Amino acid sequence: MVKLNNAGTYEHKAGEHTMLANHVVAVLLAAGFSKRFGSDKRLYGLETQTPNNNKPLLIHTLERILPHFQHLIIVHRFDDEQILALLTDYPVTTIAAPQQPIGLGVSLATAAKYLLNNITEIPTENMTKNIAASVTHNIVNSTVDNPLTENKKQKPTHLMVFLADMPKIDSRTINHLLNQARQNPKAVIRPRYQKHAGHPVCLPTSLLHRLSSLSQDEGAAQLIKTSGTKVIWVDVDDAGVVFDIDTPAQTTLA
Repeated sequence: MVKLNNAGTYEHKAGEHTMLANHVVAVLLAAGFSKRFGSDKRLYGLETQTPNNNKPLLIHTLERILPHFQHLIIVHRFDDEQILALLTDYPVTTIAAPQQPIGLGVSLATAAKYLLNNITEIPTENMTKNIAASVTHNIVNSTVDNPLTENKKQKPTHLMVFLADMPKIDSRTINHLLNQARQNPKAVIRPRYQKHAGHPVCLPTSLLHRLSSLSQDEGAAQLIKTSGTKVIWVDVDDAGVVFDIDTPAQTTLA
């Protein structure tokens, strides 16, 4: 369960069947420009179970993911004050994608380069911070201690890559993928719904160097193919793994 307490800060209470992963780092890609949506869809208000209490799409997606992970990284746009303000009370690490070039591949490369600099260990507790990352020069600047080098530690085996416009992924699906990642530390784990490939994609950390070289809209599919990494497909009864929001009309289905 995810909620803000009376002080307005984030409270993390894992549900009865939620596992809190420290062998997988969650990566939420949220640096796109919503061209088909017509406005910044990350900020578009979706209805919640509480009447008259809409939440931005990004927060809907984030709150689906957070209860499962010890550490979550969000890659956002280069100049993104509104988004950073939204995330102030959440225990996440925020990383700015470069101003140019932009694209899914660049966002994933940004996360990969950050992890390459900080991959040695994972904390048992999260801290909130904003980190500026330069893909071109592979520089990560932080004014605070590194969250991946604090507290009790465990080296991660995977990063699980989520997209900000996919708010309906079922908690049970995430748990299932985490179990598969634990059992298969060197494999790519990917959900599939009615024979359609979905997200999130769980990538082994052995691919980080290759991922850090991605550019613009180049995704990881070709990289996985050429690397020869084993892919484990997980068939799920969860349409959320293939549902994303590209237009305002689709928000009524969320």
